[in-house]
Amino acid sequence: MVSLLQDPLTEAKRTIADLKNTNRDFQAQEFLHRQSVCEKVRKRFEHRIQSKDEKIRLLKHEVAMKDEEIRSLKSQQDRREEEYGRLRNNIQSACTDMQNAVATLGSAFIFRAQSPPEKGNDYSYDLIGATPSVGYEMLKYLFKE
Repeated sequence: MVSLLQDPLTEAKRTIADLKNTNRDFQAQEFLHRQSVCEKVRKRFEHRIQSKDEKIRLLKHEVAMKDEEIRSLKSQQDRREEEYGRLRNNIQSACTDMQNAVATLGSAFIFRAQSPPEKGNDYSYDLIGATPSVGYEMLKYLFKE
């Protein structure tokens, strides 16, 4: 009779052991699956981070190139402003020299004749008095006499 009870008990113990083994196998597979999923998620995030880092690196490089371009353009602008300043000063100086020359010509080298010819004051004589010139009308226009 003991053997009759032994068989179902042994069978039950074997079934319990099989269930425990199956449970352990299932848990191990589930653990591996979770690890696999976690690994995939981790790798995906790492890839995203690497992609973002690469984009950041490229953007920083682009910003550095733009900064260099801006510095170059500013130095060109500074050189041009200096050149324009020199040209402006030269032009102002030349204008002043021309105004002084015109004033000197108008006041020192050309004068009205003391005894005008029959035509009136249309002619003026140079300083030496050698030849009449038709510059009087021009001087009247320039100096608004």
